[in-house]
Amino acid sequence: MSEFRSAYSGQVRHTSPTGNGREPEYEYKVTEEGRELVKTGETDVYALIQSRLDETKIENIIKRATYDPTALGSQDWQNSAQMVDITDVPTDYHTWYNRIEDAKKQFEALPIEVKNKWDNDVEKYVMAYGTTEWADKMGLLKEEKPAENTAEKKEAAE
Repeated sequence: MSEFRSAYSGQVRHTSPTGNGREPEYEYKVTEEGRELVKTGETDVYALIQSRLDETKIENIIKRATYDPTALGSQDWQNSAQMVDITDVPTDYHTWYNRIEDAKKQFEALPIEVKNKWDNDVEKYVMAYGTTEWADKMGLLKEEKPAENTAEKKEAAE
């Protein structure tokens, strides 16, 4: 009588060789016949996995995103004595994403000369938005001409 597989009959398991924990490294060597693949060494796979452990732990990811000032940009406004209006700051990922896409569209609409001032990088453009550097590069700052002294004009005229 043939057996039919059911949920209770168990699963057929196939074993695979585990290897020695090392991954071979290869390079192409150019010979007169063409290219030849040559083994140059081995990498310890376990050591490679362990070297990435700290950056993949969820605790460290949250800590970096919460406390690392370089992860979220400048946070000087949090420690300053100034009042900052953050009522229109997005509260969810979708709204943040839409704002980023709007900034990209705005940047793409700029003339090439202006984009070159920002090294064609929308991130640099957005990070400087609202600063005097941004206004200067956008051509919004007018150079103030020094007020000529009216007394000097009168003396020159005489």
